[in-house]
Amino acid sequence: MNRHERRAQAKANAKSGKPAPAAQPLAMLHAAMLKEAIAGRPLEALSIGQQALALAPDNADTMHLMAMVYLEAKQAEHAVEWVSRAIGQNPERDSKAAYFATLGLALSSLGRSD
Repeated sequence: MNRHERRAQAKANAKSGKPAPAAQPLAMLHAAMLKEAIAGRPLEALSIGQQALALAPDNADTMHLMAMVYLEAKQAEHAVEWVSRAIGQNPERDSKAAYFATLGLALSSLGRSD
């Protein structure tokens, strides 16, 4: 199934009220990723993030979480890259305000105001 087919399936599921098949495992991975990040284990959190990306490569929330972990690990360059990807996932719609807040924090960490 290619990206366009996955998006069409997701839209169909949204209209019917059914959750996407990967939604539950993805949510569990997101929770585990946050748990590791909060515990101060960024490498473990990033490893779980890679698992989440393998499950749903186009998931903007996973990309945003990756950015947040990199930002906490003082790797702002990587944070900018990941949050920019998250924002780019929905160019036709407004991206979440949290994504832009993370981007601003990462750019500020780098001393950039663009």
